[in-house]
Amino acid sequence: MITIFTVPRPFVGHFDVIQRNAVESWKRLRPEPEILLFGEGEEGAAQAAADLKVPIFPVARSDERERPLITDALHQAQKMARHDILCMANADNIYLSDLLPAVEFIAGQFEQFLIVGQRWNLKVTEVLEFQDGWEEDLRRRALAQDDVEHPGAVDYLIWRGDFYHDLPPLAVGQKGYDWLLVWLANQAEVPTVDATQAVMVIHQDHPPTFQTEEMVLNDQLIIERYGDGVRGGTTQSRYRLFPDHLFDRHEERRMPWKR
Repeated sequence: MITIFTVPRPFVGHFDVIQRNAVESWKRLRPEPEILLFGEGEEGAAQAAADLKVPIFPVARSDERERPLITDALHQAQKMARHDILCMANADNIYLSDLLPAVEFIAGQFEQFLIVGQRWNLKVTEVLEFQDGWEEDLRRRALAQDDVEHPGAVDYLIWRGDFYHDLPPLAVGQKGYDWLLVWLANQAEVPTVDATQAVMVIHQDHPPTFQTEEMVLNDQLIIERYGDGVRGGTTQSRYRLFPDHLFDRHEERRMPWKR
């Protein structure tokens, strides 16, 4: 049904724990997704991929600071994916069983689409055991912490369609590329869906890792190619998915659905 791809950070220390947790949660989705890691050569990556039993591939890097390029991973994933629905995942995000039913519903409504959403932040320091009740426990913990990221942050992008071509070389883990991908879908008149209210995606907290130089470079590359009018975030979506209906913000129309 879906191919999930990501460019993880080095599997070291806390990031080793939370990234393994994330990939293990993806493996428990049903139907089981194809999972592609990009970043061969990063510290700890080969061992983690072997332990997780998922493939890992090289990824191009920026000339300036040797940062992996998320847009190269995207182009590679589009070529090699077994499925026609792709998910660009942050490697520290845990996916739960509400994700794929929402994707299946949207895929039944639109030939092409882009699904985005905000994340629920949660402090996770332990290796998750994924025993019976693990998902309910994480939901309770996330609801108790009650820390939903602002709508300007897009933590996952799920799409079907051929509308991402010849993207500029944007570095992973920096701001800019998520807004660009939302904007490009809207420019192509592809239905964009904010699934925040229907899907809980749990982000495992960690210290900030943004690098100012690469944030500026991403912005410069986007402005050079597309101008300064690129707008993204979940609020730019035409549709909003709720637990029991899909709302069209343009036509103010509701379409019922059930998981």
